[in-house]
Amino acid sequence: MKFVALFLFVLFTQSCNNYIEPIESDLKKSVNPIPPCPESPNCFRITQYFQTDSSTIFEALKKSVSQTGSKETSVEIESHIITIQAIYRIPVFGWLDDVIIKIESDPSYSGRSIVYLKSSSREGYFDLGVNKRRINRILKKAHKELN
Repeated sequence: MKFVALFLFVLFTQSCNNYIEPIESDLKKSVNPIPPCPESPNCFRITQYFQTDSSTIFEALKKSVSQTGSKETSVEIESHIITIQAIYRIPVFGWLDDVIIKIESDPSYSGRSIVYLKSSSREGYFDLGVNKRRINRILKKAHKELN
């Protein structure tokens, strides 16, 4: 019974706290190398442009991922794409969420980088906006780090 009450309390507080401030960005449609989200609402994927080189944005994003509570982080560099993969553990329930960030230099503009981000739950159908808020927090911290 306590578990049901705790679950309902968490559900209520999360649904009341689901507002996300928009991030000012120069969003464009591009070919995202990260696989699309499933039909279930437990995933969020976005493309973001930064007016800085890929190595600088990599350092800012790597730092913001660790500051947002990532439990495991790995980095892979292949030719012109840097990939950051992180695993987050949801408190209380222990569910795991995956974050994938791919960074590449924009070939059409010198000194500009394209960042592809995806956060998705491994289990369940709903995430109560957790993945969208996580990406928002990572990007906000990265923007602060760059400014």
